[in-house]
Amino acid sequence: MDEQVIFHYFSEFGDFFVGVLLLFLCRWLLRWFFLIVRKHKTPLYQSMLTAVLNWCTYFAILLFTFVYWDFLVSENWSKETLFSLGDVNVSIVLIIVLIMLVSLANRLSKVMTRLLFPKVYDYYDFDKGIRFTLNRVFHYTLMVIAVFVSLHTAGVNLSALSIFAGVIGVGIGFGLQNLSSNFIAGIILLMERPIQVGDRVEVDGVTGDIEDIQIRAAVVRTLTNEHMIIPNSYFLEKRVTNLSHGDTRLRVDLPVNVSYAADVKQARRIMLDVVQKEIDHHVYVLSDPAPAVQFREFGDLYLNLVLQVWVSDPVYMSSIKSRLNEQIHEQFHKHRVPRTTESVDTIEWK
Repeated sequence: MDEQVIFHYFSEFGDFFVGVLLLFLCRWLLRWFFLIVRKHKTPLYQSMLTAVLNWCTYFAILLFTFVYWDFLVSENWSKETLFSLGDVNVSIVLIIVLIMLVSLANRLSKVMTRLLFPKVYDYYDFDKGIRFTLNRVFHYTLMVIAVFVSLHTAGVNLSALSIFAGVIGVGIGFGLQNLSSNFIAGIILLMERPIQVGDRVEVDGVTGDIEDIQIRAAVVRTLTNEHMIIPNSYFLEKRVTNLSHGDTRLRVDLPVNVSYAADVKQARRIMLDVVQKEIDHHVYVLSDPAPAVQFREFGDLYLNLVLQVWVSDPVYMSSIKSRLNEQIHEQFHKHRVPRTTESVDTIEWK
């Protein structure tokens, strides 16, 4: 008798694993079919297809497990009440269904924002900031709808949520002020877009690019590839310089010191020639507005000049400064423009 029972359970386990293998086989066949049907298989399409099929496979195996062992172990054990919330009896199956709905909404949001929306954005030529804002708004809206649908499916009276919202409001008033202010600030940043993804900003003297605007904080990548996590409310309450807002053109000022014995007109001509070469070879160095050299002041030991150059995007600012400084130094050395002065009194004026 014992051997028959053991054989029976081994047989049941064997049938279960055969069912799981069939689900994996269906996943492989579906992936093969969609890859064959689509002519242009981009890496993004393949990764999203794999993610969706994985989601379907995992939840299919989960549901198959509960249904199968319902018949094998006991009568509908997965539907037995674990606990009650008011008039709602919560079971394992109900929890799984709720998780599936929310997870499906999250997966659908990723598929839409990564595969379908970019084609619309390209057609209307939306910039990076608008794309990010629309993706976020769509994701949040879809997740809220999924939560309400899940609660309705579970039989929760949505009108009773007003009491829960009141409790949450009291909690926010006492202990979650900082979190709520950052959340609201994040929504304002997405709507008004004083900063947006891709902008170059200066925060407390540190220059970096906005990489992401999340619910609570924004991520800024500095020029040294460090990541700063800045609360959203900071951008509304503190002074932040946005170098890319509205017009991405930016004027770069390069201070250049020459000796009192130097010919200022010659130095100005050399610097403008250097800039002209940059304009001829690099499209992000602009000829309009025209570059200029300003005689700023008489220093203690130097004549202080400033080279003003306009660039099309602040992203190129550091590299342009470096190249201009290098070429100016080279041309000054070639044309023997004096740069140092020990003392003004030692100069022999002619």
